[in-house]
Amino acid sequence: MSIVFAILCRVLFTSLGNFGIITRNKQILINFLHNVQKTKENTYQMPIIKSAKKRVRVAEKQSTQNAKTKRSLRDSIKAFTTSLTAKKDTTKSQAEAFSAIDTAVKKGVISKNKAARKKSQINSASKSAGTSKPGTKKSSKTAVKPAVKKSAPKAVAKKAPATKKPAKKAPAKTTKKK
Repeated sequence: MSIVFAILCRVLFTSLGNFGIITRNKQILINFLHNVQKTKENTYQMPIIKSAKKRVRVAEKQSTQNAKTKRSLRDSIKAFTTSLTAKKDTTKSQAEAFSAIDTAVKKGVISKNKAARKKSQINSASKSAGTSKPGTKKSSKTAVKPAVKKSAPKAVAKKAPATKKPAKKAPAKTTKKK
């Protein structure tokens, strides 16, 4: 954009110099063009219609909320990776990362597939580091419960089918002739 601006100024000033315009007017024109260039890069045109104005406001609000959700997601995942590299117990940070991922999916910031992929990556990293999943205790042996025999199903007494009585017919309507 700045190259185009420089070429445009050079063309304008050479042509204006040929017509004998005073230097002060050239400086005013330079300032004007420079300000136009700045405003085009930094702003956008405000909509005229009321509903479009509201959409702009809502979109700005949603983008800030989405940014906060993404930031908390990144922070929780980063906290998990730092605890993993420090070889600390990662159960708490893993649970926080899962919670942040679930809230991001709930708010529509990331898709379900991406969330599943992130959770899988976190689980595999935790497993390879030798830490346990959240909510479980580390133990070398798992206790095996003895199998419980199921009792035989109880016999259900069958009821006799209900007999229906035939419906009574309504008396025929008689019409009187006049």
